[in-house]
Amino acid sequence: MSTQSDLNTSNPIEIVLQAIMKRLDSLDEKVQKLLSLQEKLVDSMRRSTPSWHHGSRSLECPDKPAATTTAV
Repeated sequence: MSTQSDLNTSNPIEIVLQAIMKRLDSLDEKVQKLLSLQEKLVDSMRRSTPSWHHGSRSLECPDKPAATTTAV
């Protein structure tokens, strides 16, 4: 890792690149935290979604029985 004295003698482009890399590392940490929160939210939403919502009758009211046909 570079010390402050190393940075003072470094190429200006290297200094800028190091600053960019530091910023990208910071952003990556924040993105990882957001992805973790997103996964928790999705899991929570899946647990709170009624089971009938995932079934083949998802467009029907859960209290109403499925329509049946009777032979005449």
